[in-house]
Amino acid sequence: MVSGPQIPDNLKPALDRLFKTDQEAVRLGLKYDPRHIEFQYGVWSVPVASGIAPANGYELSRAIHHVQEVAERQTNLPISFFLMTQFPQN
Repeated sequence: MVSGPQIPDNLKPALDRLFKTDQEAVRLGLKYDPRHIEFQYGVWSVPVASGIAPANGYELSRAIHHVQEVAERQTNLPISFFLMTQFPQN
């Protein structure tokens, strides 16, 4: 669901690569749902969830921040990741 402009062509491929290859993302089982990327307040908002239930909150926060920074550098887009406990089913 996109509110605003269409998702840039380079965003999903960059996120796919990053979530499969980044050591922190892989270690914590981070996933994102491309169906729920939205453009809000000038930033691409990307929901992420961890596939590892007992993940330490500090490590999870640090990893999400790291992956977000890498994604912004790779795409030259303003991106904000936010943690979800699970993805919506729609």
